[in-house]
Amino acid sequence: MKTGAALALRLVLGAFWIWTGLTKVVGHFDAGPFLTAAISHSTVAPEAVRLILVGAIGHIGLPHIALVNVAVPWLELGAGLLILLGVGTVWGVVVTAAMSALFLMCGAISANPLLLFGTVLLAILHGHARIFTLRALYSPTA
Repeated sequence: MKTGAALALRLVLGAFWIWTGLTKVVGHFDAGPFLTAAISHSTVAPEAVRLILVGAIGHIGLPHIALVNVAVPWLELGAGLLILLGVGTVWGVVVTAAMSALFLMCGAISANPLLLFGTVLLAILHGHARIFTLRALYSPTA
């Protein structure tokens, strides 16, 4: 039961992150308006979170927007491939959890809570998610 749930979760999360990364790589992705909106909507956040968030976006994100526009889609695509193929599931889980948490802090509430929850579940069930992976084909115990 745990193996099937972990495998399904790994496949769904991996496919989702691949899809979001590919759509951004192929299409025109610009994080500038999103980051600008995150600054303007940060007034409802607690003071400490607002200061850190606005500082990071204003001093790192917006001045280096070209790097952000390249890094986000490729990180999503790469992490999705790691999760889907099961080659570096732990690395993929860490990257997607960090991205989901950052997106949530910036105000992207749509699917990010579910993605973060699924990522945490996958981290918990990681030992059971190793079936049908590229790593399982080459491991001596398979």
